[in-house]
Amino acid sequence: DYAIDEMQDGIIKFIDKHDGDLLFEEEKLIQIKKKQTAKEANIKKLPFVLSKFIIWSKDNAHDSYALVKNIAKGYALSSLISMRGIENYIGKMNGVIIALDAPIIFNLLGLNEKANYEMSSELLDILKKQGCSFVIFRQHYQEVIQTFNSTIHLLYTKNYSLDKASRLLKYAVRNKISSSVLKTKLALLDSILEKWGITICDAPLSPNKYTEIDNGKLNELLLHRYQENCVDIDENRRKTIDNDIDAISYIYRIRGNNPASNLKNCSAILVTNNIALAYASKHPALSSISHSIPVCMTDVFLSTILWFCFPDSSDDINEKVLLSECYKNLTLSDDILHKFYAEIKEIEKITPISEEIMLNINTSQMVQKLLEEKTFNDSSLYTDQTTAEILHEIEINKNKKINTLSGTLDSHDAKFLFIAKFVAGVIIFAVWFGLVVLFYILKYI
Repeated sequence: DYAIDEMQDGIIKFIDKHDGDLLFEEEKLIQIKKKQTAKEANIKKLPFVLSKFIIWSKDNAHDSYALVKNIAKGYALSSLISMRGIENYIGKMNGVIIALDAPIIFNLLGLNEKANYEMSSELLDILKKQGCSFVIFRQHYQEVIQTFNSTIHLLYTKNYSLDKASRLLKYAVRNKISSSVLKTKLALLDSILEKWGITICDAPLSPNKYTEIDNGKLNELLLHRYQENCVDIDENRRKTIDNDIDAISYIYRIRGNNPASNLKNCSAILVTNNIALAYASKHPALSSISHSIPVCMTDVFLSTILWFCFPDSSDDINEKVLLSECYKNLTLSDDILHKFYAEIKEIEKITPISEEIMLNINTSQMVQKLLEEKTFNDSSLYTDQTTAEILHEIEINKNKKINTLSGTLDSHDAKFLFIAKFVAGVIIFAVWFGLVVLFYILKYI
C-alpha cells in the first residue's frame, strides 16, 4: 500500500524517466538519477508497479488507461516544446536512408514483446509514408543470423547461463519459446525484410575529401558506458561493439561533408534501441563536422519526434511508445542478473549446489520471475537476503515437483493394483468355471 504523497512522487518519477528517454537528453536522465538516490526504497518500486498497472489497465480499466495516456502525452508535449534544438526537426524525410540495428529486426519478428513489435511496425510505416528507404548493414544482418543460430543451439543443449545470455535467449527462456519456434522465425527473416523493403547494405564509399570519424574514440566511449552499467564485455559483446562502430561510421560517411541541419537533409540515420550507442555517437570529439540531427537515434526518440512534428501521421505511435517503455521497465536488468550469479559463485565456493538446482538457476524462467518480484527491477533493492530467498524458492519448487511426481506414481500404483486384482479374479473365475465344466463332461461321458 502507498500513501497519496508516495503515489504522487512515484508518478512524477515515472513520467520524468519516461520523458528523459523520449527526449534523448542525457543531462535530464542524470538529474533524475541523482533525485532517485534520495528516495525511499518503497518509492523506488513504483515505476515497476505503475508499468504493470498501465499494461493491465489497457485491457481492464479503460478510463484509467486513457487518463495515464493523456498525462504522458501532456508531459511529452511540454517537454518537447522546451527541448533544445527542436526547431531542427523539420522537413519531410523524403529520400532519407534509415539503417536498422539488429534489435529492431527482432522487434519486427515479434521476439521482444508485442508492444515493441507494434511500435517498430508503426514507426516504419510512418517513415515509409515520409518517403524513407530502409537498409540493414551486412554486419548487423550477420549479427541477427548468428544470434539466432547460437540461441537455437543453446536452447537445444540447455548449456547456458542467463547472466551471459543474449537478449533473445533471455526472452525465449522468459516466454518458454522453444528452439523449433526460433528456427521458424529465422526462416521468416528474409520475407520480413522483403515485406518492409529492407535491403542488405555493404559499406558505403567515402566521399571525396572526407575524413573518417575517430573509431577509437567511439570504442572508448561505448566501453565506458557499458562498464558504468556493469555490462560484461565478452567476445560476443566485443563483436557487437565492432558492428555498431562500423554502422555509425557508415552513417557519417553517407552524410559526407555536409552538416545535417534538419530532418530533410540529414541523408541517413541509424535507428536502434541501444541508448548507450545513441548517446556515444553524439559525442563532438568523433568528427570535425557538427550535425544538428544525430546520426543515431533510439526508436523511442524518433517515434516521439515524428508524432510531435507530423501529428497527422499517427497519434497511435505515442501510445505504443508508452507501452514499450512500460515493458522495458519490467525487463530484468543485466546488473541484477550479474549480482545474482556473482553471489551464486561465492555460495558455491562454500557450499556445493546440486546439479539439478544449478540447471534451474542457469536455464529456468523462474530465476527471472523471482528476481523481478523481489527487486522490482531496481538493483538498489537487491538485498543481502535476495539470493538466499531465491535459492529457497527454487528448493521449494523442486520439492513440490517431487511430491507431485510421487503422488502421480502412487496414483498409478493404486490403479495398477486394482487392475491386477481384477484380472487375477477373472482368471481364477475362468479356471474354476472351466474345471466345473470339465467335471460334468467327464462324469456323464
